[in-house]
Amino acid sequence: METVDEADLTRVADAFAARLAQSGLPRTTGRLLGWLLVCDPPSQSTTDLVEGLRISKASITTGMQFLVGTGLVERVHLRGSRQAHYRADTKRWADLMASKLDAIRAMRTLADEGLAAMGADSARGTRLRDVRDLYGYFEQGYADLVRGWTEMKEERR
Repeated sequence: METVDEADLTRVADAFAARLAQSGLPRTTGRLLGWLLVCDPPSQSTTDLVEGLRISKASITTGMQFLVGTGLVERVHLRGSRQAHYRADTKRWADLMASKLDAIRAMRTLADEGLAAMGADSARGTRLRDVRDLYGYFEQGYADLVRGWTEMKEERR
């Protein structure tokens, strides 16, 4: 087990919390995720998390329900322990990022359908066309990013 200053671990967890809070995630949930990315051992019990992050068990339970539900964290059982343990599931992160493409594509499709219903030459059509074009642009770029990541991951194997 390598030695890392506890202040550095906390700083990294807090940096994740601050950044994820800007995206709407509760700060404590962000700290949990950040901690699970840097802690050792990589699987932590609720007791480990209380001690490491100095947050309440209730906050951990709430945060973990969300993180496990999103697939960013997995709940694991370790032999000889009665407690559930949690660890970051970084393999799922790429899948979650790729799922954003589906949401982008759905918005572009809705705008397309609205445009067909409202007519391209109306003021409504102009607004819908702007939305469709924006989401179409991001759809293409995001698809390229997902494809590039997949290729890079395959090359690393």
